[in-house]
Amino acid sequence: MQLSKALSIIIGSTVVTSGSAFTLTRLYKSKLNRRLANQDYEISLIVQTGPQKCALPTQYLAELLDLSIDQPQNLYAFSISDATQKLLASPLIESAVIKPIKPSALYIDYKVRIPIAKIGNKTNTGIDHTGHQFPIEPYLSPKILPELFLSSTQSIPAALSIFEQISQTFSSEPFILERLDLSEVDAASAGRRQIIVIIQDDSNHRILRLSSERYIQDISNYFSLRKTLSANESIIDMRLSDTAFISN
Repeated sequence: MQLSKALSIIIGSTVVTSGSAFTLTRLYKSKLNRRLANQDYEISLIVQTGPQKCALPTQYLAELLDLSIDQPQNLYAFSISDATQKLLASPLIESAVIKPIKPSALYIDYKVRIPIAKIGNKTNTGIDHTGHQFPIEPYLSPKILPELFLSSTQSIPAALSIFEQISQTFSSEPFILERLDLSEVDAASAGRRQIIVIIQDDSNHRILRLSSERYIQDISNYFSLRKTLSANESIIDMRLSDTAFISN
């Protein structure tokens, strides 16, 4: 008798719980359907933020997310995870977080890739510290960047390592690094193998031809030599150890 009563209580509780869950589900779906049909929840505003203020035009972000005035999307039908992946698929965007703001806005916190150089072998292409390549104009504000010519056989990480060392060496006044040419850094012929650096040194325009193995020492030797150079001595070949060939 007691067992039968206990079973009745359990069955009754299960029915009540199932009924409550069913009711809540119906209420939720009904509320969701009302919101999906409500034009007040159609996305009409993008609020963007990040380390760089308005780094990309809002129109560009809207295009990436397939948002348009002609075909508005409801905030409750909008997939945040899919939208995030669409932003990250852009070659310009390094990271992104999207949050919905009721009733009709999206908050996008994102970081764009910062070019450290222009790829001289390609048109309108920048490269960041990770080796990621991306278009610069018209998306990013134009800025003066050194040109980096890459070798067809050298790895990107190896090229960036050389670039970072040399750019750091010429990072302070009176130097401006204009070009780093690594196209022959690993040439088969020893006579062609070199690193070419073009700099501004005060008002002097200089071309340095460096060894692909001893380039840091060659630059140090140039620092010792530069005060003895005349303005028209613009090409300094230091590929041979402790030797400099100077020409106009």
